[in-house]
Amino acid sequence: MNRGEQMKNISVKTKIVFFASIITLLVSISTTVINYHMNMTATINLLTQISKQTVDAWSDQINPNNVEKLVKTQDPDLEKEMVKHFDTLSKFQPQVAQGYLFGVELKNGTDTSVIAGPTVLMDDFNKKGLFIGDYYTQPKSIADAITKMKENGQQTVSTIYTDSYGTWLTVLEPLFDHNGKVFAYYGVDFDADLYLNGEYEKIKITLIILILLLIFVCFIQYVFISYLFRPMNDVLNKIDKMNEGDYSTELNESDDEIGKISTKINEMSNQLSKNNQADAKKKRKFSMTSNIDQENNDQ
Repeated sequence: MNRGEQMKNISVKTKIVFFASIITLLVSISTTVINYHMNMTATINLLTQISKQTVDAWSDQINPNNVEKLVKTQDPDLEKEMVKHFDTLSKFQPQVAQGYLFGVELKNGTDTSVIAGPTVLMDDFNKKGLFIGDYYTQPKSIADAITKMKENGQQTVSTIYTDSYGTWLTVLEPLFDHNGKVFAYYGVDFDADLYLNGEYEKIKITLIILILLLIFVCFIQYVFISYLFRPMNDVLNKIDKMNEGDYSTELNESDDEIGKISTKINEMSNQLSKNNQADAKKKRKFSMTSNIDQENNDQ
């Protein structure tokens, strides 16, 4: 049996419930997706705004001349001062994963020189044999943001990216040398998971509620459509009785489509009943006439 024949064998009521459920599902999914993207966009915009404000406030405490001097001389006192600054940043800004200073060389397209960072980061670099002036490979999102920052000379925000440690958004503040050229940047990694996980939880809850509502709506649709189709079942039963010669049942009439059909069937049933009665009278009259004729012939 092909699909077309299978559809023909399904009742109209079932088809209506099925298609109504499909439409409800599509509308619900579309609404959920649109709402998700709107909320996610608003969340990212909020995170970006907070991140930029934080970088604006903290980067003002760094003197580009001191950074330039640290790059050239690797002065230990300046290094301690920078490390202390980034330790304080991480301590008082819980949404900040870490802040740091890097060069903007983009050697091999992604490598920039290490300048300064918090104690944890610098200790980790030192264990890996990385010191001030050594090159560190940046994620592509950061490398792209550095390229953009060098082009426009303005604060730049990276796209949200994920690595083995989490999901991040990085704000880069350019630092200019005495010639007005960007030679380094003040970067801060913000933990995007803190913001995005809340949206993920919302979408999970929304999907659960959506499924429950869909089941409830389908049930209501089935009950309502069954109620609407009840007069049609009466019509079918009436037709079956008419086929058996029973014209006594009257269908309920109304102004809707099924009610109008019921009216026509009642009219047809009454007419057929009258025709049958007339035929029965003719048969009885014919039978009586035949009997009289037969008696006369016998005499």
